[in-house]
Amino acid sequence: MEIVFEFERVRNFSAVRFHANNMFSKDVRVFRRAVLRFSVSGRRYSDPTTVVFDYMRDTLIEFARNVIIAVPNHVARFVNAQLYFDARWLMISEVRFESGTFTFAFSALTLLVGRQEGHPACKKLSGGVLAWLSIWSEVQTCIWPS
Repeated sequence: MEIVFEFERVRNFSAVRFHANNMFSKDVRVFRRAVLRFSVSGRRYSDPTTVVFDYMRDTLIEFARNVIIAVPNHVARFVNAQLYFDARWLMISEVRFESGTFTFAFSALTLLVGRQEGHPACKKLSGGVLAWLSIWSEVQTCIWPS
């Protein structure tokens, strides 16, 4: 099963919590695997930021539970969650994201990438510096043409 979450702004994620049922006597189980992908634009999800989480099956306790997946420092506006069934039914009652707003900070050390002022994603910042965010959320910069 695939779910895409869209947020109003780019966020810095630290964890995703799924509240899932595990009533295995009724053929309901927590997902066996979750694959989380992150994207700033929603068009491309980069492999380096993919998080794969395998859940260890619980055959003793039938209570619903929170499944917490750590995703430290994943910057995105879109989160694609693929959940893999471990039984006939998968019951998710809540998805909670632990995140904060993401602000761009630039220092003199980020000015080493070279000129890309023609790129449509470049934006002018103070001091005549252009900043370009790649699809993998890495900050790169380029010098304003002289």
